[in-house]
Amino acid sequence: SFISPPIRTSSILSPSSELTIATSDGDEIIELVGFGSELLQFKRNKMFIIFCGDASGEQVKSTHPYMGIYSKDAVVKFEGGVAWVNPNGIYVYDGEQIYNLLHKKIDLHFFRACLGPSKAGSIGYLSDRKQIVVYFEQNPYASKRIDSLYMDMDGDASTGGLSGERAHCIIYDLETDTWAFGTDKTSSEIKTN
Repeated sequence: SFISPPIRTSSILSPSSELTIATSDGDEIIELVGFGSELLQFKRNKMFIIFCGDASGEQVKSTHPYMGIYSKDAVVKFEGGVAWVNPNGIYVYDGEQIYNLLHKKIDLHFFRACLGPSKAGSIGYLSDRKQIVVYFEQNPYASKRIDSLYMDMDGDASTGGLSGERAHCIIYDLETDTWAFGTDKTSSEIKTN
């Protein structure tokens, strides 16, 4: 649950301002991101879209299982919406719909292998280029074939190219609707979204 002030009174909080959402699911809130008159509440396993645009208070607009995030650096807000990454995809919410940018473009097993054992990617946005950048641990180019994957004893896929740093990335261009892969495109320095 979280507490929100009444409309147009940003500094006044009261017990009646509390909105409780799925408190008994054992899942913690990882991040809250506002976009327009909506608030996206990210938990590890679910994402909720909460409408906050009128005097009647907040209302859960929709619930999205398997669209949660593992850490705060897995979500970024940009002028066209909110983007986030998890082991099930790379998503964009534009205020109306949620799109999985991987759909029919990048194989999910390959993508999960790129994320590596942590299964958590970080995401950023290059506003001057209109590009979403997802950093990952595995280097997909370390194998002789980019599509060569192997499964470990736990059933997790791997490309075999552990880098130990998030210096490898995939880049989605919003203007051309295309993907590009990058290796050693960034330093191992701290990145921020």
